[in-house]
Amino acid sequence: MDRAITPKKFLVLTFAIMVGASATGIFLRQVMGVPLGHVAIGILKFLGGGSPTIAAFVLVGISDSEILKKDFYRRLLLLRVPLKWWVYAILGPLAILVYIHLWTYGNLGNMSTQVSDWMRFPIFLVMSVFAGGLEEIGWRGVLLDHLKNRMSLKNLVIFTGVVWALWHYPMFFIQEGNSGNFNGFAYMLSTVMFSGFLTYLVLKTQSIALAVLMHASINAWSRLGLGFPAVQNTGIYLSLVSLGIFALILVQGMEKTKTGA
Repeated sequence: MDRAITPKKFLVLTFAIMVGASATGIFLRQVMGVPLGHVAIGILKFLGGGSPTIAAFVLVGISDSEILKKDFYRRLLLLRVPLKWWVYAILGPLAILVYIHLWTYGNLGNMSTQVSDWMRFPIFLVMSVFAGGLEEIGWRGVLLDHLKNRMSLKNLVIFTGVVWALWHYPMFFIQEGNSGNFNGFAYMLSTVMFSGFLTYLVLKTQSIALAVLMHASINAWSRLGLGFPAVQNTGIYLSLVSLGIFALILVQGMEKTKTGA
């Protein structure tokens, strides 16, 4: 039995778990009328949302390569990195989301001004590690690591960003029951953009843990009113495209050093 980790195996297993959980969830909600808060829906959302993490641990666990396993767990637990990268991981998403909201709405009217909300940010951050952040064990911990020497970093960012968006789409159907207010194209631009900034972080630090933290930070800041805008206007596209280009420039500058990253 071939137990080598490949991008294809990771993606097939990740999407198989997601599609299976999503299809079951959609059936229960649309056909059986099961409410969103039902325990069965919660379990399916957990399985679907955790599919990249589950796939990563399964493939690493059955791998015959002890070197690969040791390297994976080293990167997973790597926290001793320069302080600037902690700042990048936690405050970078805040700057990005503020930029998007200013372009989209022309103001920060949606952002919470309650001191109590901001004081709860550390709690939101910890919660978001388990509600989204752990995906990075799969996306940046396995998929990025096994693709970075197979394609250019620019193409890698775009590919993983598109895959990331496609993976998320079924969950919107489970949660909302339909996609009427869902701006799929803008959302995909956002995942490509964030894929660039996350890829840059991982290539610079080798730390999967910091990628988990940055992803969690994106979700945590959203709880303070800086979530992804649900509107469609010129501003949102200009902000996402400009940020995406900037992220690609950052990553492209590391093309010559990616092998040793």
